[in-house]
Amino acid sequence: MNLIITGAFGFVGTNLSKILKASLNHRLIAIDVTESDHHIFDEYYSWNDLEKVECSRVYLVVHLAEIVCDIKNSSVAQK
Repeated sequence: MNLIITGAFGFVGTNLSKILKASLNHRLIAIDVTESDHHIFDEYYSWNDLEKVECSRVYLVVHLAEIVCDIKNSSVAQK
């Protein structure tokens, strides 16, 4: 079964992918801003490459992507 996880390399996405891979051996597709050096995903796509994902072969999307709240206004705006 093919699963997409957005926010794949965040804390929750990383831990969820380990559980899914170990217990059910799903084919995991990561979508995130940048690719992690070490991961167990079968495929990776950046947000700019979404049109390359073959949606017809995806069974479930788990949306974990977020914008982190910057209460100290220390982050740089992304374009």
